[in-house]
Amino acid sequence: MSLLKRHNHPPDLFALRQQLEKQLALELDTPTLGFTADNFRVQARPLFDDLVKDMEIHLTEAQTITLWENIASEFIGYGPVDRLLDDEKITYIHMLSDVRIFITKGDAQEKLDEQIFDDRYHYLRTVHKLFPILIANNITPLVNILRDGSTAHCLFPQTDYLGPFVVIQKSTQQPPP
Repeated sequence: MSLLKRHNHPPDLFALRQQLEKQLALELDTPTLGFTADNFRVQARPLFDDLVKDMEIHLTEAQTITLWENIASEFIGYGPVDRLLDDEKITYIHMLSDVRIFITKGDAQEKLDEQIFDDRYHYLRTVHKLFPILIANNITPLVNILRDGSTAHCLFPQTDYLGPFVVIQKSTQQPPP
């Protein structure tokens, strides 16, 4: 029996999310899909539902929605950073590593207590989504305007043990339609 087929215990959502992401990546026709948000949601959601059903996982509706939104964000968004970008109270996001993340709300800066990235690789993958030109040119510092109009800055320190530093200044204006 798979570890994910535990009927009497709550499912390991972390392991389940990773397994479902891998399975969706294998089964989706990515060259045809093009990964627009609409195409992804139309093609991937039924596949996601079938995979969860086939695994005989018993999730609450809230768990299913959260799991789906997290997976969709990994494929078509900025992963766990999307949640921070969606929070209207946050004005700045400072990512110094996968475990050192600070946010600014109004005049107050605070360290996030929760770990939003799975590991360093997840952090670097998310930075690559924020700065798609990163690998191609390896130029530092980098600046990018995100889909919502926010400005993201990336700097690689001389000591690479922490990885790139990212600061996002959220836009105060709504993006054009």
